[in-house]
Amino acid sequence: MGPIGNGNSHIHCRILQIGGNSLIALAVDLVLHLLIEYTVKDESFVQETANQLSEAYKVLADYFTLKDIVLLRVIITPDRAEFDQCVKEILKIVIEVPSNPSRIGLCQKTDLIVLSPLAWDSELYTYTPDFYRGFLYHEMTHLVEEYLSKDIEKVTRWWSEGVAVYLSGQWMFDHDLQEKVAEGIEKGLLPSIKEMEGQEREAVIRAYTWGWTIVKYIECTYGRNMVTKIVKECGDGNIFRVMAVGQKTLEKRWREWVLQAGKGVYQQHE
Repeated sequence: MGPIGNGNSHIHCRILQIGGNSLIALAVDLVLHLLIEYTVKDESFVQETANQLSEAYKVLADYFTLKDIVLLRVIITPDRAEFDQCVKEILKIVIEVPSNPSRIGLCQKTDLIVLSPLAWDSELYTYTPDFYRGFLYHEMTHLVEEYLSKDIEKVTRWWSEGVAVYLSGQWMFDHDLQEKVAEGIEKGLLPSIKEMEGQEREAVIRAYTWGWTIVKYIECTYGRNMVTKIVKECGDGNIFRVMAVGQKTLEKRWREWVLQAGKGVYQQHE
């Protein structure tokens, strides 16, 4: 065993036996203690995965003033069947089998299961470094939010996904999302917060599409500290209680802000 990668790498390699398959595990000694398990055919993604997750953790730790060093385990699964099995046996999450082709990552506590980019449905996703970075950053945001949250299970989807889409920067390069938001702004057809809640497919799509604009509005209007406060203190799912503002009032102000900003909603907030 010994270091791999460039001469400055802190990555060391050892062989594990899991489920009868030989997997390689890496520990990255950076801000984040990271363990990556993968099959040999996905070796080309390991360094990139380690770098992007470590960088994401640094940025998020700064954003949320997080000083703890945590151990995160990442498993890059070679195919859909292995992905579904890891989700069931490691994350203890019940999902449909085979899982939806759009599902390429799922996390719980300090474990992240990733479907290898080599196994992605080509009609849904195309691997690019920017897309992979955004995807990993998105999942890291979920992990950090769960780590900080009093009860992540009670947090509404539009908030949790909104935080992940916004802080990962996905809103800046996801063209499909941009088109939906642009069309909604142009026609003045923004969904209500109630329409972003619930388990039906359309509500889920609205939560992913519009949630980040509410998070951005809150950050721009109330400051980063309010976003952090909601993540840390919203143990009952009532974001409006934490903000000390009514849902109807917040919704009205958010809608006015988005419609007035127009395309400016895509400008980065310093």
